[in-house]
Amino acid sequence: MSNDRKQEIADAIYELENALGCIEFHTEKIKATIKSLKEISEKADHEEISLDEDYLIWKAGSIGSRYIRNYGDGEEDLSVFHSLHDRHEDYLKEKKEAKQKIEN
Repeated sequence: MSNDRKQEIADAIYELENALGCIEFHTEKIKATIKSLKEISEKADHEEISLDEDYLIWKAGSIGSRYIRNYGDGEEDLSVFHSLHDRHEDYLKEKKEAKQKIEN
C-alpha cells in the first residue's frame, strides 16, 4: 500500500475519532438539558416557569426534533454532524497540530 493511501486512511480515522469526540460532547450536553427539563417540569407544578426556562423548553424541543431527520425511506439526514464538526474546527485544528508535533 502506498504512503499516500496510508495517509488517507489515517486522516479518515482521525476525522472519525474527532467526530466521535464531538458526538460524546453533545451527548453530555443533551443529558444535562434533559435533567434541567425534568427539574423544570417538577417545579412547574408549584411555580411559574421563567422566561429563560420557557426558552430552554422551546430550544430543546426545536433542536431535538431536527437532530437526526429520518425521511421514512430508511435514510437519515446526518447533516447535523457536519455542522457540529464545523463548529469545532478550532478544536480539531489544535488537536491535529498537537498530533503532528508528537509524530515529529
